[in-house]
Amino acid sequence: MRLAVAVAAALALAVVMACSSEHPTPAFRPDTIVVPGGVISTPITRRAAEVNLTAAEGRFEIEAPTQSHVGAVSTAWIRIFPGAGFHINTSYPLIVSLAMSDGGVRVQKLQLDAADAERLDERGLAIPIAITPTSIGDHKVTGSIHFGICNDGTCLSRAMPLDVSIVAS
Repeated sequence: MRLAVAVAAALALAVVMACSSEHPTPAFRPDTIVVPGGVISTPITRRAAEVNLTAAEGRFEIEAPTQSHVGAVSTAWIRIFPGAGFHINTSYPLIVSLAMSDGGVRVQKLQLDAADAERLDERGLAIPIAITPTSIGDHKVTGSIHFGICNDGTCLSRAMPLDVSIVAS
């Protein structure tokens, strides 16, 4: 019983502290998640997969490599820029899950996280994806990125589909 009370108190404190202390405590909404220090209570995929980033919340970009050669590593980029009044939640567990649609490419890692980001701060996110074509032709790398974005009142979980086209010579 004491453990349950302690866990409930810790969760309540975590909700209050999730975003900056300058921000008011967000009201509960089913599409809202507050992530204190990366600890969440339900699977990220269940929460984040339901909602994409809106235009007001920010801009999402995928930059495919301009040239790819069989056997040579090329880099694709995922970038997210928060909209006015929003910031990237750097405490939210950032997850990029990748899959190859055919056997013509390899990625260095199928699962990327915050440690793989070249930039991860409140003003933006940039993650490189190392891709090596194994055969000539058109290939795809697909997947999703899960991240958190906040404004003054709410922290939201978001997910965006990934679709990177590679033309290898």
